[in-house]
Amino acid sequence: MKRIFAVGCSFFISVAALAETTDSDRLPHCVSEFRELEVINNKIKLNAKNDSKYDSYKKAFVSDSDEELMARLIYAETKATKCEKLNSAIVPVITKVISNRVKIKKGDVKAVVFQRDQFASSLNIYPESNYKDFLCPNDSKLWTSALNEASDALADKSKPTTAVNYFLYKHSPRWTKEPWKLEEDTSLTKGSVRDCIKAFKNPNYK
Repeated sequence: MKRIFAVGCSFFISVAALAETTDSDRLPHCVSEFRELEVINNKIKLNAKNDSKYDSYKKAFVSDSDEELMARLIYAETKATKCEKLNSAIVPVITKVISNRVKIKKGDVKAVVFQRDQFASSLNIYPESNYKDFLCPNDSKLWTSALNEASDALADKSKPTTAVNYFLYKHSPRWTKEPWKLEEDTSLTKGSVRDCIKAFKNPNYK
């Protein structure tokens, strides 16, 4: 086995040990304690009808970078599609829609992520909600994909398109069709992915 010796030190570190990182090493910090969840839930209920609804999330992730915060949303929204086998095709669609919104909001990631009820499947708390995936990502492969996509999207200086909405067809049996009449952006979704998610154009988004 190859060894790397530290200069001036008596110990050595194996290359294999350096290469072996645990899932937790690759994942973001996790909010999962009962008391933390209780505070978030109570704040959401208290501010359900105003723009302070997600303030408890903002406080919990005040130290997150824009890339990490955007990646949390991409991760949770991908989980919310309930189409795990198609994650690799779904992540870019979700990223593109969120990225378009961020560009329209002049780069303000927080304004997009925490815009009230816009990403309810990841931030609101109800039986089918994926808010725990937003709070505590635990799939390192999906997290890495989401983080890479977020980083690339925020570095992209091209103009946004009007694809700023999507609908998750398998998220909840209570959601049977999209709640608005918008033109589908067929350039973002192809084939079986459209059974899980479709993107829509909305030129009126501000």
